[in-house]
Amino acid sequence: MNSTTILNESFIKVRGKRFHYLWLRDNCLNPKSRNPDTFRRIYDYTENPQPKPLYVELNEEELIIDWDEKPSHRSIYPISWLMKYAYDPDPKQICNEPKLVLWDRCWFDKHPIERHDIHSCPQLVWMDELCALGFTLLSNISI
Repeated sequence: MNSTTILNESFIKVRGKRFHYLWLRDNCLNPKSRNPDTFRRIYDYTENPQPKPLYVELNEEELIIDWDEKPSHRSIYPISWLMKYAYDPDPKQICNEPKLVLWDRCWFDKHPIERHDIHSCPQLVWMDELCALGFTLLSNISI
């Protein structure tokens, strides 16, 4: 860990941004955290409603957390990913945050919605659309 890291009972601070353990565990990037077909989260919060780290390592490229759970679980977060999804905004960026799209029929006539193949489309593409519009269209999802 470096000097810019602050550990707390409920969050870790990286580069001045808070990342709550609950949020980190919920957004784990480890493929074992999601159903491979549906991308649905597998972690059961009823068994561990307040996730706690056993081990934390932070370097310039990634944050590594071994969670206090059985069976053991490791999460690795690229620092670039954490900074992209940090929910503590920089004061100078508050005015430049992307705005939600308030759509209507006329907006859709000018901006047709693309259906994204879940297996070939980068997740960030359809997640950004989901955040902006409140929905996205996905195909090839197995249930």
